[in-house]
Amino acid sequence: MPDLETRGLQATLDGQAIDLKLAADRPRLAVATALVLDPSATQTVRTTLATAVADSLQGLDVSRDAAAIVSSLDRRGWDQVAFSASADELRRSLDGLVQGAPAQADTFSLDQVAALLRALAASRTTSKCSS
Repeated sequence: MPDLETRGLQATLDGQAIDLKLAADRPRLAVATALVLDPSATQTVRTTLATAVADSLQGLDVSRDAAAIVSSLDRRGWDQVAFSASADELRRSLDGLVQGAPAQADTFSLDQVAALLRALAASRTTSKCSS
């Protein structure tokens, strides 16, 4: 549903229809997007992926949500990822995806995924503390 606030949500509990109300002050979202690309991925493929990621992030509320975008083209460690709500920073991440030189397949590791998950967990902890 593109807009949960304009629709009444219903559920059935013990055979009875009940209305579900969403809290107006939903928690902050942290979205991590990690792309593992084959070294032969063309610029057209990378552009298509970047466009899809950008389209999916448009629904974020920049006043409270943040995103991080990393790929196997990134030369920085995934533990260095920074979550941001800045359109310019996210655009730079996507531009790096499109313009970066494909990495060798052996330069990607599960350690990178673990680092990204740690960064995501840290972002979630930070958002709980700031709420």
